Amino acid sequence: LKVNRTFAKNNLRSMLRIPKNSFIVLGCGSLIPRKGIDIFVLTAITYLSQFTSSNTYFLWLGDSPYNEHQIWAKRDIRQSRFQKNIILHESVKDISIWFAGSDIFYLTSRGDPFPCVVHEALASGLPIIGFENSGGLSEMVKPSFSTICSYGDISAASTAIFDLIENHETRMT
Repeated sequence: LKVNRTFAKNNLRSMLRIPKNSFIVLGCGSLIPRKGIDIFVLTAITYLSQFTSSNTYFLWLGDSPYNEHQIWAKRDIRQSRFQKNIILHESVKDISIWFAGSDIFYLTSRGDPFPCVVHEALASGLPIIGFENSGGLSEMVKPSFSTICSYGDISAASTAIFDLIENHETRMT
């Protein structure tokens, strides 16, 4: 992407009204089970509970017609008391700032044979975390650019996020 990453990071954090030194874990897609909105929210809750980092934000970009999955995802966020750190944002036309301004891309799809968002993440220089047997991620991305967790292993995904945040030299820049 032809976006200055420093500009994107500062701009995105300013738009979201979060600290400039925060970490953003980005997920995206329709708010439906196939895209794994529930997995994203539960991973965020697991991570924030386990690692108690108020400096990490989980941002989901995308929307869909109002549905029961949104109701439960939003309820889970409220019940967890991590509303400040888990942000569900509607779709936008230009996603370049959102990708280039994030630190990690988390693909939670249960079935996505050729996820184009992976291309956006790679073009933005983001490390990618996802699950095996969920589509084409492991076939598309070299292990040096991704962490592939066992299918549905939210705990492993949370640990992978922690490792990437704490070991900044392992993140792509």
